[in-house]
Amino acid sequence: MLCYSLTLQYFCSNYPFDMARHFYNILNRLATPLLHELPFFIIFFVLIGMRPFYNIYTYCVEPDLDTTPLDLAGRVAIVFTLGYVFTLLVDWIGKRWFKILAYAVVLAFFTVDLFLLRSFGMMLRPDVLMLLSETNGGEASEFVRLFLLTRGGLVNFSIVALAIVAIVLAERAYHRKKRASLPSRQGWLTGLLTGLLLLFGLFSCTTFVRLLRCDDVEQYFGQQDEDLVRPTDPMSSLVQSIYGIRLMRNEMATAIATNQHIDRSIGVADTDSLNVVLVIGESHSKWHSSIYGYPLPTNPLLEAERDSGNLFVFDDAVTPFCITSPSMKNMLCCNSVSHGEPWWSSPYIPTLFKAAGYNVFFWDNQRRVSPNALFTFALNSFLYNDTITRLSYTATNERSHPYDYTIVYDFANSHAKMSKHNFIVFHLLGQHFIAGDRYPHTPQFDRFNADSITLNAPYLTREKKEYIAQYDNATLYNDYVLKRIFDLFRQQNAVVVYLSDHGEENYDYRDSMARYYTEMDDPWLKYVHEVPFVVWCSERFKATHPDVVRQIAMATHRPFTTDNLCHLLFHLGGLQTKYYKPERDIISEQFKPYRRIVEGKNDYLRVDFDSIRKR
Repeated sequence: MLCYSLTLQYFCSNYPFDMARHFYNILNRLATPLLHELPFFIIFFVLIGMRPFYNIYTYCVEPDLDTTPLDLAGRVAIVFTLGYVFTLLVDWIGKRWFKILAYAVVLAFFTVDLFLLRSFGMMLRPDVLMLLSETNGGEASEFVRLFLLTRGGLVNFSIVALAIVAIVLAERAYHRKKRASLPSRQGWLTGLLTGLLLLFGLFSCTTFVRLLRCDDVEQYFGQQDEDLVRPTDPMSSLVQSIYGIRLMRNEMATAIATNQHIDRSIGVADTDSLNVVLVIGESHSKWHSSIYGYPLPTNPLLEAERDSGNLFVFDDAVTPFCITSPSMKNMLCCNSVSHGEPWWSSPYIPTLFKAAGYNVFFWDNQRRVSPNALFTFALNSFLYNDTITRLSYTATNERSHPYDYTIVYDFANSHAKMSKHNFIVFHLLGQHFIAGDRYPHTPQFDRFNADSITLNAPYLTREKKEYIAQYDNATLYNDYVLKRIFDLFRQQNAVVVYLSDHGEENYDYRDSMARYYTEMDDPWLKYVHEVPFVVWCSERFKATHPDVVRQIAMATHRPFTTDNLCHLLFHLGGLQTKYYKPERDIISEQFKPYRRIVEGKNDYLRVDFDSIRKR
């Protein structure tokens, strides 16, 4: 250390332009903000750096082939750079109120990141922001009950409280004495180390430059997967998420333009009157449905329809996404995820049906209209955009209801102007959490309790079994709702297609519920991506369309993804359009199986159900 000082002194006394002395002073100045506001910097570095430090820990325990030491070091360097910038501002402004504000910002980011990490194993992403923005008051209340007012939630709050106590104690202890600079030798060494870390941090921040060059969401996610440094701290994640949502806004504009310029030369082959009904469930687990072998009788009415020959059960349907917004957009447009086609560049199914002369009715029990809210980037901003509404619907519902049967009753009594050809869409609340709030608690539907659940696992407490029982009761109620929809069209020439937007975990093979994951392994993909899919035909439809009914019966074991639903609906509705592709139509004799891509990259493979149950 003495050698370094003597060398610098030599250059400072002999170098004609005093450049060494200037460099020496620059290093000291670099270190000054850190030395003045050391508690703030350390708190920032620890709290905002929690996620990168956790990434390093998990990498040391179990190395990930997709992660490199350079990536991990870059994540930490970005946090260091952000911390230095914040510390510089706090020191430069020098106001107590600004420091308190800066601490509040740090604590807010830390609280959100801690909650996402401990509760869901997730980080701040565009879909998380969209999901939060799509949450209404009722769902927010459910969310608080299910995740915040729990032991885990209280632990999170306790950690945040400890962080606040640490801030207060550190600030008092450090500033009890008058601030003073460290000895010059320590100052320039601190500055040198700071400068090197800032250079590496700035290099790592070039990932944001590459991010800003992305033109669409696919490039955006691809860039994040392939970059050398993939920051995971909450501040970087927020920047990435905001830009991702901006790209989603662009996609929305393209989708609207696509539907304004569809090919309107669409014919209808069926001269008889016809009702094509699409029912979209919510969070319906195929593995809690007795029509798929679940031991509890959760689908007695569907089973009766199947046994009478009116209901056809498809056993290999997969949704490409496990979040409602992308799942619905890809389901209701004419694209194919597996063929690399984006939803926003393909027509919307109701738009095509209306252009063909159908009256189109959209009765949505999840409808929430708020055009100025952030969720305009998500599903409802597309479904209820003024232009889309004009192009696609004859009528829509105005209210949502606590229970799904009410939305069916609302449609039946709406005096909707039915025509010769009608396309009706029901979007249900289904089994969306909290499942216990999705059905009326009457003896008819409060059929199962914790004692009914036969699944045994070390993690299954009575409370968790009760949650499973409530989910099964909600599935039983969903069975009732579907039967009421069938009854509504039983005396008419009608065909009903039912499927869910995605599946749901209910402590089936591990200690987890809903759709949260730490990795997309085969069991997780199976439980959240395989969905129930059935087709119901009225007696009149069976009599007037025997060939179609035969094709339906022959196709029940074919592999299918819900993003290719449009071709089945066009077939059932007799639409003659260039957008129909028989090779993607599951009941067509020209159907060709294809690779099924889920979550944008995973080639879905069937997994033996029994082997998962035994894990």
